[in-house]
Amino acid sequence: MSPAEFGWFGIITTTIGIAGMLGSLGLRQAFAYEIGQHYRSSGEAAGTALAVWLPLAAATTAVVYLLYGRELPRFSPPEAAAMIMLGVSTLLLLMFCQGIFLGRGDIRAYTISETIPRLVLMAVVILCAAFIVIDLQVALWAFSGGTAVAAVYSVYVVLQDTDKIATRFRRFSVTVRYGLISAVNASLVALSARLSMFVIEHYSDAAAAGTFYAAARVNETILEAATVVGMVLFSNAARQNKHSGTFTRNAKIASWMLWLFFVLGGVVALAAPLVITALVGSDYAAAVPALQILALSFGPTAATRVIYPTLSGSGAPHFGTPIIIFSLVVNTVLAMVMVPTMGINGGAIAMVVGQFVLFFGYVIACRTNFGINIRDLLLPRRKDVQRMFVYLSRKYR
Repeated sequence: MSPAEFGWFGIITTTIGIAGMLGSLGLRQAFAYEIGQHYRSSGEAAGTALAVWLPLAAATTAVVYLLYGRELPRFSPPEAAAMIMLGVSTLLLLMFCQGIFLGRGDIRAYTISETIPRLVLMAVVILCAAFIVIDLQVALWAFSGGTAVAAVYSVYVVLQDTDKIATRFRRFSVTVRYGLISAVNASLVALSARLSMFVIEHYSDAAAAGTFYAAARVNETILEAATVVGMVLFSNAARQNKHSGTFTRNAKIASWMLWLFFVLGGVVALAAPLVITALVGSDYAAAVPALQILALSFGPTAATRVIYPTLSGSGAPHFGTPIIIFSLVVNTVLAMVMVPTMGINGGAIAMVVGQFVLFFGYVIACRTNFGINIRDLLLPRRKDVQRMFVYLSRKYR
């Protein structure tokens, strides 16, 4: 794809992802917490999800289509609507099933469901690149199709391991209250990783946005490991009581993630030209400086992806909401000031500053609200890394 088409790919997939988080009402996190705490059975979560799925999918599809469906290059309006509907509806279904996986502690099924869309997209891109030129139309259909395949797999696994499907709406308002807070926070965090792309597209064009998205996508790919660790810890926290020592243990894990990814960020910054060429191609060489800047925030970003899921899974989804909003405001203001003069590098700097603000805000909030020792969040102990790997290896057996 050309940088302009890659920019549109980033804009549409990001919009679908964030709209899906909000449109799902955060039921992934809510179902995981309620199943883990035995407030709701897996069958009740599955039945409730199926009952609300289509109305939520229809509303979310309409929002995404109204935002971008009529101006999407290479797509007629009906085709854009169909592609968006497939992507949004199956994304919501996938999220609902993932909530059940996390509530059960089935990390293997969760990880497979997260991996399938990427594998399908990669396979389609490789096949198309071998025979025809990959374009925006093919890439977006592959994105939606990969999500659909993952949703089918997830529904199959959920139904296979669930004895009785039922609905339970008596506590649905409580479920939605928990879920909406989680959904808003998750969508704001996701937006902070893509906000500069939208600002760049506004001040420049889709090609510049595509170049930034190339750097941001590589950034996200490398940070996937931290995301997986965070969801494992979320699943564990959702199934523990609030006095189990989960906070302290996971704070220590966060400190290890902080420093491991700081080191990894240094390696990526030095090897950025090779990384960009290997992962997105030589056409995106202009993204190298942006990736080198983004690599500076690998450590804090990885740590925040452990801290928030732990506290959210322990029944505190509202944790850090003001901090997330403040970091997003900082990101937005800096992006609007720096992008017009510095281009994509200015957008990268804005994103990095926002991530540092978010991390140190979390550290202060953890100390103030939960009494977590700041040393546990910032300075890792050697014995804790062995415990982390033992715990994670057990979850993946």
